[in-house]
Amino acid sequence: MDSWIQAYVRNLGPGEFQLHALILLLALAFLLYRIVRNHRQFRLVDDTPTSRIASAAQGQVELKGLGEWMPGSQIHSPFSQQRCLWYQCTMEQRRQLNDDRAWIHVSTQTSDELFHLQDDSGVCVIDPTGAQVIPSVHREWYGRNANDRAYASRGKHRWAGWIPGGGRYRFNERLIGVADPIYALGFFETRYFTPDEANDTGAPQQVHHLLRKPSDSREPFILSAQPEGRLLQKNRWIITIQIALFFLLLYVLLIAFNVRTW
Repeated sequence: MDSWIQAYVRNLGPGEFQLHALILLLALAFLLYRIVRNHRQFRLVDDTPTSRIASAAQGQVELKGLGEWMPGSQIHSPFSQQRCLWYQCTMEQRRQLNDDRAWIHVSTQTSDELFHLQDDSGVCVIDPTGAQVIPSVHREWYGRNANDRAYASRGKHRWAGWIPGGGRYRFNERLIGVADPIYALGFFETRYFTPDEANDTGAPQQVHHLLRKPSDSREPFILSAQPEGRLLQKNRWIITIQIALFFLLLYVLLIAFNVRTW
């Protein structure tokens, strides 16, 4: 590989070399940022102890429990109509761009509806807005038109995307199902209030627990239908790959500068 890199660098003009070097430096800076960020998130997930809802401290906490609808609430995916706690549904259309075909984003629908997380000590309201969500269900299928967004139609057009002219639309559906075990890491707060305070000063206080996105953007907000151990294992692989890619690009950059300076 060294000889190929050296030959490639020698054939670059001064302006081309500077552009390539700048791209490599920017890629290295971005990778370093992602490595530090992902490692910090990995340490937070690994080091934060699991709290019980009834006794959780105010602030950043880790919770585990079963997801449930809130009373009077029903959430269904716009595509499959499947019962769920959270959904993200994306539709893309294949279009001709110059001489190539490309998938163009048409629409994305993401649920922001509240739901419950319940453990053996109590119930917490989850506000999923702004969360990094790892779903339990991820489906992809193709259709001939926008009406094929219903998951029931996938049997007719499952492989349409591989047939020329067959699948002009691509649909993606990500779900957290009702009663799925959920791992949650976010900002926890408890709110106390007395119903109809103006008319009944002797009414008992009600306690509502809420988990939401932290105000500090550096703090993670994770909702996962996969267990904590699987999350940690996935993060390890991502960090390992990023570190390997960082040193590979650094090696290429050093060879390039060595060729140009000699």
